[in-house]
Amino acid sequence: TKLILLDSLLQEFQISKMPGSTSESGVGLVEFVWEGESAAQRVQIAGEFSNWIPLDMSENGDKWRLSLQLPYGRHMYKFIVDGNWQISEHLPSSQDPDGNLNNLLVH
Repeated sequence: TKLILLDSLLQEFQISKMPGSTSESGVGLVEFVWEGESAAQRVQIAGEFSNWIPLDMSENGDKWRLSLQLPYGRHMYKFIVDGNWQISEHLPSSQDPDGNLNNLLVH
């Protein structure tokens, strides 16, 4: 089941809930997918779930993917494309207490 699927002329980001992702422990598997940046050499994601330490995404054709077990709730994050921290303007976003704008996953 898709939680979010957005596309534009330049880029598409996708977050999918994976089959069998429910658990009694309050965590579920989330797949982050970055699409549309075919010229990107490296794509990472960082967020509250990684203590803002960038995690490498795996390239598969024109898509970059990373699956993570995350606790249910709200998670702020950003993509890092070739070293540039950025949000997707096509996904929900929210400001943190310091005024930084981040993408927001409610899982």
